[in-house]
Amino acid sequence: MVHSTTGDMNQRMSKTHPATVPRRLLVGLGFALGGLGCGSGLTDPETLTLFVAPQLVECHGVGLQTCMLVREGPDADWTYFYGGIRGFDFEPGFFYELRVLRHRIKNPPVDGSSFRYVLLRLVSKGSRRCMR
Repeated sequence: MVHSTTGDMNQRMSKTHPATVPRRLLVGLGFALGGLGCGSGLTDPETLTLFVAPQLVECHGVGLQTCMLVREGPDADWTYFYGGIRGFDFEPGFFYELRVLRHRIKNPPVDGSSFRYVLLRLVSKGSRRCMR
């Protein structure tokens, strides 16, 4: 009586089927290269200056949550900032001026942001409103 499992059959096929090795190599290469930009889902970034208020506020996204208040210029209106900024740790009580990269996400989730933010530089952090 001969017992054969799917694993045994796949092992025998990989030794005998000539297209198996190159196909595996191509699949592995595709995964490796996919993380380098082609499949990242992000567009080229733009550099922005964001001003951050000294306290978090309640806001409504998918549900009730807390948001930062930000604006893109010293005289612009404050807006809710629902997501985070990679590399930035908010500390209440301080006004911040930040230089950030903003990437547009090509296919954002329905309940998520269409942008990803990354901190480039903390320009200033102070307890007073006159920050520039």
